[in-house]
Amino acid sequence: MIIGRQIKKLLGLFVPAIAVAFVLLSCSSTNQETTNTRAGNIGIELASYYIAEGEYEAALAVYDRAIELSPANPQLYYNRTSLLYMMGMYGEAAAEASNLFGQYPSHLRFKVLEAASKAAAGDITGALDAYRE
Repeated sequence: MIIGRQIKKLLGLFVPAIAVAFVLLSCSSTNQETTNTRAGNIGIELASYYIAEGEYEAALAVYDRAIELSPANPQLYYNRTSLLYMMGMYGEAAAEASNLFGQYPSHLRFKVLEAASKAAAGDITGALDAYRE
């Protein structure tokens, strides 16, 4: 059991270091769009690791950084907003989802997430209104 905890602790240290190294190596690419896409994908993987470990704040920080590197990736925004929902930050999740739906109107999942967040916060009327929009 002690060995398992030590391995888990080491993984907690190495996974972020590997991800950072991967991003830095990918920055040598001459195509900035490809680099940004890679950074976004690495961010999703690293945040998924933190979420699986229950480290939601760390995952949120990873998504924030990935969005800085790849701001045109709606998947990053959706994952970040979903994480806010998972963390019980329903008001913030609803507001972000509503704003993001305005930016990405073809992504109906933002509207669904807004409605779910409002419902979870107890705002059933607001949730129904979001579904109707």
